[in-house]
Amino acid sequence: EFARQALELSPQNDPRRPYYLVGAATIHGRRAEMTGDRGRTEVARATALFEEARGLAASSTHALWNMVTTPLAHMYRLSGRRDLARRTALTGLRGHAWSALLQSNVADMHAAARHSAGDALDTARWCLDDNDAEGAVKALELGRGLIQYAASENRDVETRLVVAGQPQLATRWRQ
Repeated sequence: EFARQALELSPQNDPRRPYYLVGAATIHGRRAEMTGDRGRTEVARATALFEEARGLAASSTHALWNMVTTPLAHMYRLSGRRDLARRTALTGLRGHAWSALLQSNVADMHAAARHSAGDALDTARWCLDDNDAEGAVKALELGRGLIQYAASENRDVETRLVVAGQPQLATRWRQ
């Protein structure tokens, strides 16, 4: 009820609208999972709300990207759109990479990378279940590359900027 009210009250250009959409979509998605949603009404509602949120997020660099694409992929899978589910899940993995790269400290970067591992494995399983070996390899490589980067990177953003030859940008970052 509150999620519906928030959506009704928020204008289309409200920067918080994607968050309201994800909240409402998550409610419908969980309801679909808990009830079995044989009529697929809840799956359709969740899918539409997640799609709108993804449209507002616009790219894998948006902070909300992973919170949109992973459950959207799941809704696609529940509705029988397996190819679209796999493609969507792979774009979600790219969002994990951005999430890890944009963390300001090493601990947060490691946490973001750890979180991506489960999604990479789930996506690879879907791909294997659907006889898409190439997709499975892509999913595992995205997950592996991110974990490897996080394991080897131990510098904060400011230090990385200095090493990259951007001392002025590093100063601005620190400020």
